[in-house]
Amino acid sequence: MVLAQLLISLAIVALVFASSRSKSTCRFAPKYSCSSFQNPAVVDEYLDQVMFWEGQGFAQPGIGYDAGSGYTYDGHPLTYSDATLFGEPHLFSAPSKESIHIGILALAVAGNKHAQIFTGGLEGAIATLELKMKGLSAFNATYPGYGCFHPWVGFNLTAGTFAPLESWSYKVPGLDNGEMFWSVYAVVQSLEKLGKYPALTASYRGFMECQRRNAKTIFYRGNGDVSAVVDILDPFVAPTPENYKHNSGYLNDPYEGETLTQMLYLFSDWGENTNERELLWEKKRGLFSAVNYTIPASVAPRNKSPIITVQRGWWFSTHEQWKILLLPYISPDLPLVERVFRNAEKARTYDAVATKQPGFLASINDVTNGAQEIPDYISAAGVPELAYEAVDRRDVITPYGSFGLMMFDKPAGLCWYNNMLSGPRMQSRYGSTEAINVNGTEISPITTWDSKITTVLAMLGGVGEIVGQGLRTEKDAILPNKSSYQVFVDVVSREHERVFGAGTGFTGDDATIQLPATPVPQDKLSDWANPCGDAATA
Repeated sequence: MVLAQLLISLAIVALVFASSRSKSTCRFAPKYSCSSFQNPAVVDEYLDQVMFWEGQGFAQPGIGYDAGSGYTYDGHPLTYSDATLFGEPHLFSAPSKESIHIGILALAVAGNKHAQIFTGGLEGAIATLELKMKGLSAFNATYPGYGCFHPWVGFNLTAGTFAPLESWSYKVPGLDNGEMFWSVYAVVQSLEKLGKYPALTASYRGFMECQRRNAKTIFYRGNGDVSAVVDILDPFVAPTPENYKHNSGYLNDPYEGETLTQMLYLFSDWGENTNERELLWEKKRGLFSAVNYTIPASVAPRNKSPIITVQRGWWFSTHEQWKILLLPYISPDLPLVERVFRNAEKARTYDAVATKQPGFLASINDVTNGAQEIPDYISAAGVPELAYEAVDRRDVITPYGSFGLMMFDKPAGLCWYNNMLSGPRMQSRYGSTEAINVNGTEISPITTWDSKITTVLAMLGGVGEIVGQGLRTEKDAILPNKSSYQVFVDVVSREHERVFGAGTGFTGDDATIQLPATPVPQDKLSDWANPCGDAATA
């Protein structure tokens, strides 16, 4: 019944947007220039097209997510030669992928018109949420030991269910689950505010409370330490402390892993032990540091400081900014935090312009020479002088590298995004392609949530505002005179003041965001002959 409702909703939205499809094309990027995005009406039109092709092309049952359970697939390969679907979807996934899909569903429920194009209207969003809850409930009933969290999972297409991949049958990751939690939190806020679907709202509220209740039991290892991956002795019994072992590394990064830290800090039962709760942040300080980016003389603007202070990255991959999509880090209440994040994106633009890169670097599936099999996943992609770890690759750019910039300067973010999408074979009926090399000779023949829909969520502003509104309504358990939002603001401000506050030499506010100066070469690889199929004019 749920799937039938979903398919009807999608059919309706296809008809609604049929006229715009006939006038447009999935290969719309070459029609726009950077100057186009200074016009709000053009930005609105552009977002309509992005949402339609990414949502109604990629985020569909059997392509972007599982038709039986609603859980997102990792992605789906494309045929290198003609942009059709190749083989099966990636029949594996993780909660991080869910965080992106659920985040857009939360925005659609909240009334965002662009998100509703992606989801097939409010009705499509509700039907998808119902389908997801069916899958989530089945998993939780079968594997209560995961405490409403998930490992990397695989899919049983016949049964319409998902289950732990064999390599993850007795363990659960913290980072991905922290990301998913905040999107679920946003869905709960949106559904409760809408007030039209009490049973569905209660189901998501119950799922969220299950995660809040079990997070500390599963992931916390004492003394402020959080586990990156937790071993489960028996996944078929209800959570108890004795059922979990901490044999892996620590989740102490100040990047996307902080989503779980915030969940533990704000919602776990710490009794009266304020000091132990604060240890969570002390354990993260070793990797939370500043580094100065020196603007190359070739692109340094006149009468500006040549130094931009940024937070040092692991590889300085855009992937590390994921938390700003989910939590209210970008807020008038956190001016220094916004300056720090904005500086990172400024540095990214200067690095790209100075090195004549037509786009941004982020962890991504590698390009191929025409083969269907992806040779490897490129993790170590970023800016070497701003990273803790060695950067191995700087020759592959990806559209989602622009999502951080999109959060601060949408016209500039769209300019860089569109510059990458203008490369050959970077758009099809399934939306944007994973990646292309800087020479314009090879693509990564696949579409994934990470490389596509992170950027879509950023274009919509993320769910931080919805989450912030929810946190304002909750009282802190240890400091009941403060809301959870104020506690969030206090701790994030404190940690950033330590590293970037007065007297630390923070600079770069006057540096201007740079726009791309180099296009992706168009003469090395032909574009697809019919990338949009028969759905639209090319």
